[in-house]
Amino acid sequence: MRKKNKPFAFFSIVLAFSMVGCDDDSTDEIDDIINTETSDLVNTYADNYLAVQLYPSITARIEDFSDADAYEFQEDFVEELIDRGETVVGYKLGFTGDAPRPFGAPEPVYGRLLASQESQSGVTLDISETWAAGNAGVELAIYIAKDASYDVSDFPLPESELGSLIGAIAPLSEFPEIAFEEGPMGINYKDLIAANAGARAFVVGERVNLSDLTVALDSINIQVFKNEEMISTGISGDALGSQFEALEFLLRKLAEQDLGVKTGQIIATGSLGSDLPLEPGAYRINYENLGEVTYTLVE
Repeated sequence: MRKKNKPFAFFSIVLAFSMVGCDDDSTDEIDDIINTETSDLVNTYADNYLAVQLYPSITARIEDFSDADAYEFQEDFVEELIDRGETVVGYKLGFTGDAPRPFGAPEPVYGRLLASQESQSGVTLDISETWAAGNAGVELAIYIAKDASYDVSDFPLPESELGSLIGAIAPLSEFPEIAFEEGPMGINYKDLIAANAGARAFVVGERVNLSDLTVALDSINIQVFKNEEMISTGISGDALGSQFEALEFLLRKLAEQDLGVKTGQIIATGSLGSDLPLEPGAYRINYENLGEVTYTLVE
């Protein structure tokens, strides 16, 4: 495990300044200290992501770290990865199951999917080389049919508008990485947001145009097999109760950041049923009237 970073000291600095009074120059100096510390953490996250190492918890180092701060950090983190050669290909949702949600999350969270994270059905993945720690989720991929962005005042969106954004869907298994030096008991949901919602790897099957789907989008039955033994089941409507609801939630959160979606982007809409442990084996996930996604985990 990498040596743990020292906690931020800026709150004691702020307190010291507040006791003697802050002029504009002092405030600027404090901002410079905070920005430098944050920039260092962004670089640490990028380094550790590429080296498949544990992240330092931000909430253990910064008090009053808000949801907005976490998403701003995520954006900076992903921008740093882009500067190092990554490309954003879509978005993922997490914590879309029923409340109470993990790590105290009051609502689902989102992150960015990267091109290097994508594999096609049939792939073999080495657990030790791919993840520092994590699990596997059974999900559905939505492929965006057109560029779209909205104002927050546009919501709720009609289902017809949401449907017009879905060009195709595909089986998808996403492997979120929950990998922190402090362990799962030493973090909260804001750490996950900052760490790009744990985005690390995903496997997709063949896409099917929404117009060719012969079953309702939220009524696709799912069976999960490990070494040809069925270990779990689910249904496509499990993500926030509806694929349309999941898509709308993401669009609303993006609208709050003046962001939108682009043609061809992949949206991983959240877990459908129970998450799976990262254990060696041959996995096959069958989606009724849609197809399947397969992968093998080794170590």
